[in-house]
Amino acid sequence: MRRYLLGAVLMGFGAMLAGGCAVGAGVTGASVFALTAWLVLGGMWLGAGLTDLLVDRAGAPRQAADGIPPHSGRRVA
Repeated sequence: MRRYLLGAVLMGFGAMLAGGCAVGAGVTGASVFALTAWLVLGGMWLGAGLTDLLVDRAGAPRQAADGIPPHSGRRVA
């Protein structure tokens, strides 16, 4: 849970530094078919997928060591 809260704080801080929310800017630009907005949204999607893959891969040995079967829905904090 701490990791999620830290991520939320960092996202809020980043949005403040950037002068707005990147996802909102991407969706707004995509609604008017701006090519750069679609590229940004694709980059966000790929970045999120790669991060999820890396985090899940890094967490798998800990879960196995704790006796938690893979894909059980339980997360180790």
